[in-house]
Amino acid sequence: MALTGLDTITVTSNKLVTVPSASSLFSRPLPQLPPAVQSRPLPPQPSNHLRPQIAPPQQSERFSTNLKDVSSISIQPSRTSTYASYFQRGSNSSLLTVVDDPNIIQAIVGALEWCDAYALFTTCKKMSDIFRIIPLRDVVLCRYVPAYSNCLRSRDLQFYQDIPITVHNLDRLLISQRVALHRYPLHALKMIQSLYPSFEDDQLREKLVALADAHSKFVLLLQSTVHSSSATIPQEPEESGNRPRFSPIQTLRELTFPAPLAYSNHASEHNAQSMRSIKHSRHRSEPVGPPLAGSPTGAGWTFSKQKQRPSVDAISSMISTIPKRSRKLTLFAGKAQRNPTPPPPDEPRALKMYSSAWRRGSVYGQVGADMYDEMGGSRKRFRSTTPGKHSSINESSDSSTLSVSRSRTSMYNAANSVPRTSSPHDLILATSRIRAPVLRVFVPCSRMDRDSPSLVECEKQLVDAGLWDHLSTGDIVCNLGYVPAVTEDNSSSDGDDPHGGEFIMMRPGSNSNSNAANASGKWLIFDGTLLVPYTPPDLLPLIRPMNLPTPFYYAHILPQLTNPSYVISQLPVCRDAPQLTLVHSTKKVRSPHSPNGYALVKKYSWTARVVRLRGDVDQETGEGWFGEWILEGEGTPEGQQFLINALRGRELGHRVWELVREKSGGGKLWLRLLTV
Repeated sequence: MALTGLDTITVTSNKLVTVPSASSLFSRPLPQLPPAVQSRPLPPQPSNHLRPQIAPPQQSERFSTNLKDVSSISIQPSRTSTYASYFQRGSNSSLLTVVDDPNIIQAIVGALEWCDAYALFTTCKKMSDIFRIIPLRDVVLCRYVPAYSNCLRSRDLQFYQDIPITVHNLDRLLISQRVALHRYPLHALKMIQSLYPSFEDDQLREKLVALADAHSKFVLLLQSTVHSSSATIPQEPEESGNRPRFSPIQTLRELTFPAPLAYSNHASEHNAQSMRSIKHSRHRSEPVGPPLAGSPTGAGWTFSKQKQRPSVDAISSMISTIPKRSRKLTLFAGKAQRNPTPPPPDEPRALKMYSSAWRRGSVYGQVGADMYDEMGGSRKRFRSTTPGKHSSINESSDSSTLSVSRSRTSMYNAANSVPRTSSPHDLILATSRIRAPVLRVFVPCSRMDRDSPSLVECEKQLVDAGLWDHLSTGDIVCNLGYVPAVTEDNSSSDGDDPHGGEFIMMRPGSNSNSNAANASGKWLIFDGTLLVPYTPPDLLPLIRPMNLPTPFYYAHILPQLTNPSYVISQLPVCRDAPQLTLVHSTKKVRSPHSPNGYALVKKYSWTARVVRLRGDVDQETGEGWFGEWILEGEGTPEGQQFLINALRGRELGHRVWELVREKSGGGKLWLRLLTV
């Protein structure tokens, strides 16, 4: 029993050792991994320098089987990651930080052409946003936009109205400067003649529209910059010394009108006396004219008789009438004595003496704003400077002070008056305060009348470009897609005169025999509400032309030897006495019987001279309208009374005044009343 029990325990306590079979070798499971391999930590993930990283274990600790050893590994930042994060931070913020400095931007764009600068400014949104910051944008525009730096010298941020500009606008502007202007009407003609424009034609039209919009946007930006200046407006240079009054004067016919019949009695009394006075004194001047019933002395105006020097024309006419004795002219002198040519019966010699000392006068008064209040204010970017010390001159002071101040500032104004350019489309003209800006649109059309749908398309194009709200009254808009149609009535002969061959006073607005010539020179003018067609030298389609900065505002689009004309129904009030003079003036009129189509007409006219300075109620009147005024009317008592009523500020009705450019300039305005 004991052995049996022992054997039983031995058998049960010890494992049976059996020999494994071949089939059990293939069905045996794989051995499990050791515990040290299962507890090995993963390598650390990359992180920035702000997050602590776990250092990799040493080679002796790599296969540690104790979890406490793994958790007890020291945690310390990696030096390698610290250097990497430093360089990474500098590469992300260095360029975007330095471009905020205008000096660095100036150094960058100064060494880059626009193609390279455009690639730089379009790399990211941060670079393109430079054009939203005015100081940074000014640096870029001074580099690539001509004459922009000159505008910045006179800009006043207090009155400046910004116009948003993007890098794409600047890129299109520079492209438009290299595109010839004839490309626009040529493509417009192609689209007008084609029945169905192709897809390529539409794409080119959209590109030309984008170029025109970019040009117009920069024109308005330059105008907003220069008109924010608080400096005085430059004076218009005198044109009398630059060109002759009438270039083909030797070949023009002359038509002389006698003096008005109202002065015939007075002329016969003073005719002999004036001839005797010429022999004794060559520089002596007679009174300006005979007193008339409509003399303004009862209205508080007093006329002072001044000794006046005759002009060169008057002296030459006097010398030619003095009988001369000479051996060479004995035969003709005898005939002249037997049959002397009498002067006009109503022409006293004193009337031919046009005074050169008429610069003495008085100060103009103030003007009311009733008409302006009734019609409402107009949109204008240009502003009037506040009246300074020069506007408070004493009424009895001599106007020579005005001439002295005018001569002192002539050198400064001559350099800043009008930029010299041969085309009104030049962008540099937008930097002038005394010339109207020329904007561009591209609408292919053959008619551009008041009732044509092309005007609506031009207005819509300005609205879509965001420029309509920035327009000012008097701005010029040029439709580069306008191609006038050739009509059959343009082939009529020049000899057919609708007026029956009579002399017609050449005034702006008369379109006889000039429709074909002026059709290609049609512009659009913004009158404060709509775009109005305008063909120089027609009447200006503005209700209040005196609100323009200067009467020479459209001189750059007028043909040569033509004068602008305005409809002025009421002039500012003149409180002082004007200087009235009866002069023998010469005008150029249209004549179909003359070789050149024109003739010279000599007739008598009344002139009224005053000095107009800015007052407190003249804030809407352009600064270029102040200075010396010479109003010219008919040489009759009615014409004299009309000038007096005009200077009193009375309502004149629909009256057309012509600005005589050859006699104006340098602070002087010569306005001639035109009669229909």
